[in-house]
Amino acid sequence: KMGFDGAKRLFERIDVDPAWARALEAVLAAKAGALQMKDVTFAAGLESSAPPARLLFYEPVKKAPHKKESDLTPLLNYVRTEDAVTEGALKVWLSGVYVAENLSQAIERKSALGDGERFVTRDGHTVDAFSVSFWAEENEASGALSRAAQIRTLTERRSFYAYKPRGFDERDTYDP
Repeated sequence: KMGFDGAKRLFERIDVDPAWARALEAVLAAKAGALQMKDVTFAAGLESSAPPARLLFYEPVKKAPHKKESDLTPLLNYVRTEDAVTEGALKVWLSGVYVAENLSQAIERKSALGDGERFVTRDGHTVDAFSVSFWAEENEASGALSRAAQIRTLTERRSFYAYKPRGFDERDTYDP
């Protein structure tokens, strides 16, 4: 109805390490379904006939986020994209988001966080300097990044197992 049917959502433009897909989804939340636009100022025109569901747009980032040196591992290390605009948006949205293997590690290391920074676990739970937030999928749209990562992994495995070297003959295999 609004002309966005063919537009790719952010989660379709990225490749995330399957082990960290839930963590990324917990951090990005609704931003995982964001649509890329050249300029988001047009969205003001949608106010009078707002979309029937939550909808986010993103545009090229004009200024890179401040980068500080630390021994913390950014969640961004586990996300890949070929799209420069998507990469810019992810750098802003994931700035200050670091990974922790589990909740205990995140709580133990929270004193290393600066203002506005947080840890995220593989399960999507987040810890900042003063709070702990537990992730749970709330609706059928939740889990899109996890499902996309699983599909990508299964497709890669299928391609790997479907490969047959030249000269391979299944009749030569051993089948007890």
